[in-house]
Amino acid sequence: MPPHCDTRDGPVVKAAIKALDTENVNLILIWVPKAAEKELRESFDRTLLARRYGKEAKEVADDWFFETAIRLHRA
Repeated sequence: MPPHCDTRDGPVVKAAIKALDTENVNLILIWVPKAAEKELRESFDRTLLARRYGKEAKEVADDWFFETAIRLHRA
């Protein structure tokens, strides 16, 4: 069975990881409805900012971004 969209090994989180690592929000926007793009862009920008404050901040920020992306994808 392929990975479900709300798991860590699913396509939404994989796209989110790649988007964050390359700082290219477009790689994750394809997974959310047009109406959710603004919210996802804002959380993407905030996550990139938080990632600069060390390993623990990066982990928390990434988890929050993944949860946001999954929530918006499933909505």
